[in-house]
Formats: sequence, C-alpha cells, structure tokens
Amino acid sequence: MSLNSNRSIAAHPNTVLRVFAAAIQAQHTVNFVGSPGVGKSTRLASLVRSWGLYFDSMTLTNMEPSDVLGNPTISPTTTMHDGSVHRVESTSFATPAWAIRLDYASRSGVAVQFVDEFSCGGAVHKAFLRVLSERVVAGTWLGPGAVFVTAMNPADEAVDGADLAPPTANRLIHLPWAFDADAWLQGLSVGFGNLHEPGLRDLTVDSYDNRVRMRAGVAGYLSANRAAISPGVPSNPVDAAGAWPSPRTWTILADVLGWIDPRNLDAILLAAVGTVGQGRAVAFLEFYGQFSLVDPIAVLAGRESVDWTGTRPDVLYAFCSSLAAIAVDRADAATWEAAMDVYAQAAHRPDVIVPAVRTLLSRTPRGARVPERLRSLLSSVAVAA
Repeated sequence: MSLNSNRSIAAHPNTVLRVFAAAIQAQHTVNFVGSPGVGKSTRLASLVRSWGLYFDSMTLTNMEPSDVLGNPTISPTTTMHDGSVHRVESTSFATPAWAIRLDYASRSGVAVQFVDEFSCGGAVHKAFLRVLSERVVAGTWLGPGAVFVTAMNPADEAVDGADLAPPTANRLIHLPWAFDADAWLQGLSVGFGNLHEPGLRDLTVDSYDNRVRMRAGVAGYLSANRAAISPGVPSNPVDAAGAWPSPRTWTILADVLGWIDPRNLDAILLAAVGTVGQGRAVAFLEFYGQFSLVDPIAVLAGRESVDWTGTRPDVLYAFCSSLAAIAVDRADAATWEAAMDVYAQAAHRPDVIVPAVRTLLSRTPRGARVPERLRSLLSSVAVAA
C-alpha cells in the first residue's frame, strides 16, 4: 500500500475489502471515495447481499432534510419522559419509510443502508449528523444492527460536490475505492448479482481476545502519546474533510481493529489512515510492530514470557492492560491468579503494572489470592487505594 497524502491512498482491493468487512462487523460507517463510473454501488450491493445482509440504497442528491428528519405531523397526544401519554396536542415527526425498513431489518441482524453521492448532500448533511453517530432518525432509534455505508466522488469530480464539513468527516472511516478489475470482468461476464464473493467471516477475525488486545494496543499508544488523542480540527480544509484524530475516531479505530487479523499490517495501516489520518497511522503502526510481539494469551498459557527490561514502557503498559481486560472478561479465579503471577514477575516495574493490578483488584473473583511477591508492592504504592 502506498501513501501519498491524506486524500490519495493506493491500496490493494483485498486490503480495502478486509477493512470494510471489519467496519461492518464493528458497525461503523465507511465512506468510500472514488471516481465516477467505477462500480461502487453495484459492487457494494453484490457484496453485502452475498453476506446475507439487508441492503438498501438511496442517493443524497435526491433528498431533502425532511427525508432524514421526517415531516412534522400533528398528534392528539403527547408522550412524556416517563412513558405516560397525555391528551395534549403536539407536533411530532413522521419517520421516513427507508428508516422504518432499516429499523425492522436491523432488529434481527446487521442491516446496511447505502447512501450514494455523499459529497453532494448540502443541507442534508446536517440532518445526518445524529443519524451517523446515534442511529436516530426522526426520533426513531434504529435497531442494534443498523449500519450506514456512504460513497462519494472527490469534490473536484462530483456534480455540485463539496468537501465534507469536519463534524461529518469525523464520524466516518474514509477508504479509497480500489477498483477490482478481475471482479468487474467476472461480474460483466456472469452478472454482478452472480459474483462469488468472499464471506464476511472469511474476511474478519471473530475473537473477543483479539478485540480486547487491539483495544489495549490503541490505549497503550495513546497513553504514551496523549497529545495525539485530541489535537483539534486540522487547519487545512482538505485535511479537515478527511480522516483526523479525535477521541471519537480513536474509538472507532479500536473497534475496527478488533475484527482485523493482527498479522495483516496492510489492513491495520489502512484502517488507521482512514480513521485518524496518515501521520498518526504511521506512528501507531510503528508502535504496533512492537506491541504485537507480546501475546497476552500465550503469556497467560505459559507458552511465552515477557522481557520486562528490554521492552518499551508504552508497549508493556498496553500489554498489562490487555492482560487485565482478558482476566476481567473471563472472570474466573485461575485466569485472575495467572495474570497476577505475570505482574508479580515485574514487581520492579510498578510504572507499568500498577494500573492493571488496580483493575484486577477491583474485580477479584471469589477464592482468588494475590501472589506473595505482589504483597509488598501493594503496600508500598497503595495499589488498593
């Protein structure tokens, strides 16, 4: 994968596909950016439907804000905050038909709403802000499986297109549309609806331990680079219209990485570039290269050990956080004690183990015991406080 700028990223189609699949699993919005006529809409419909998911599409150029916010209607009653209904006339907003269909489908599984020509939204973008972040349409809370996917041409190639406003851009994972000539030729031959598409499970890693570990990796990087958490909106309007770091986008990245094969560095880098921008993505990948050398699952099982003196402190911090998260999730005394035994090996490194030890002490399973080697540390640094 070659990186030229925040708006010019060349990536292999398979890498883009894996990041997209991870975003669907994590239920975050991907915004595909590509030139007109390269088959974005057709391929996405074929791909998502092949996964057995609901797929519907709409075009922003044909929409008004009321198509998202709903049209006002007069109701003879008013529902209060406690659920009681009063016979007081009030105004409410009718939920658009597309949102009702999406809500129904998303209550039984993942359902994808595709929004095309997203750079031509104008006033509709404002209406979409709450939809993208909270999944609320005209007062209707969509089902838990609702996922949005958007696509757009670059602003200079779109009809009446414009760069996205920073609040909209910061809610999206920005991916380049990588035209797959082989898939297109096959679709042209057999029909795009008959393409043999890779399965969603084949493209992602469904492992809770992986999700915990990746989240701890992002937290570990940010713990040592706190200025990267929220540096503010980029001053360059072009950069502000794409991917840039904020607490929201770092959270999105942590969620998406949890579904990516931890050995696939190209996919990890592309996911990071699409959420927090190129500069921070490259720095994070450098950190991740060290973090990935320490596997908390293997350490817990006794198959690997930790170099407590030769490993970078930020990497050790992330490892300890990951270990604690796994022990808390499993919630059994054996795993809890095994994690504490690992920390006991590093009693001379309170700077990296104390936060994780505090976490475990707050969630001690019945019958679990603190290793003797940690007791003096607990007294000296008041871990239990």
